[in-house]
Amino acid sequence: AGFLRRKSIELVRCKTIDLEVPADVDFVLEGYVQPGEMRPEGPFGDHTGYYTAVEDYPVFHLTAITHRRDAVYPATIVGIPPMEDYYIGDACVRIFLPVFKMNFPEIVDMTLPPEGV
Repeated sequence: AGFLRRKSIELVRCKTIDLEVPADVDFVLEGYVQPGEMRPEGPFGDHTGYYTAVEDYPVFHLTAITHRRDAVYPATIVGIPPMEDYYIGDACVRIFLPVFKMNFPEIVDMTLPPEGV
């Protein structure tokens, strides 16, 4: 981000852990993961009609949440495909295709089919 803006990013200290984060982010979730600590999660219903069975996942221990006064939580609403994620992905392909073609001349075009987004 600093490279793109051509100036350094202002950082601030976290409240409960020894890290710095960008000062202007909307939300910061502080915490830790204990190696080897797992708990079952699920089942989760998916918007495509399938579900993910119960599986063990690492546990995140939340120690603090901080946010800007005017914080924005970006989200998408999902339903039966194609939905927002497909159209956002398609826009990203159009934006990045010229860059890919410069680096990989053999690329003629690319797509993200709705079934894979």
